[in-house]
Amino acid sequence: MWEKKFCTDACGIPWSKLCETKRLMSLYKNVVEWDDSAALEAFESAKARFCAEYHGQACDIPLPDPNLYI
Repeated sequence: MWEKKFCTDACGIPWSKLCETKRLMSLYKNVVEWDDSAALEAFESAKARFCAEYHGQACDIPLPDPNLYI
């Protein structure tokens, strides 16, 4: 399951921690419902790049500009 590998390798989050967090999300509705579309876009792009690399496919999604927030 490449998603599990993405969480552990690319994000440094143990799979068990992700499962525990997902289980506790109902306690923090205001955080779960927070609209952070830029973070979501960055996460989805990183996930797509990782998935392509994991499956040996090309990916045309560029890396984010490291100087964007300086």
